[in-house]
Amino acid sequence: MVDLGGTIAQKGLLYLSRPGAPDTNLLEFLEEEQPSHLAIRPGDFPDLSHREDLLIPAMTCVVTDPISGGMMTMMLYETPWPPPSVREARVEGAGRR
Repeated sequence: MVDLGGTIAQKGLLYLSRPGAPDTNLLEFLEEEQPSHLAIRPGDFPDLSHREDLLIPAMTCVVTDPISGGMMTMMLYETPWPPPSVREARVEGAGRR
């Protein structure tokens, strides 16, 4: 999972703060990090969230802000990159040949 909010690491925020379109910057970050899943608010990244060639919707979560009462949609997507455990298993399997 990739942290885009900077809660765990600042790297995602560095890409998002670059000049240019946030969707383009995020895609560059994802291609470098290759996470198996991505959680975003689709409204914040409309171009990226509609990339059916890249992201497969896995789960939708609608959250209500307890203070404002406003609603926010979060989406969890599967990406084309396998999780690290699968990548490691592939490397191990290739080494046995």
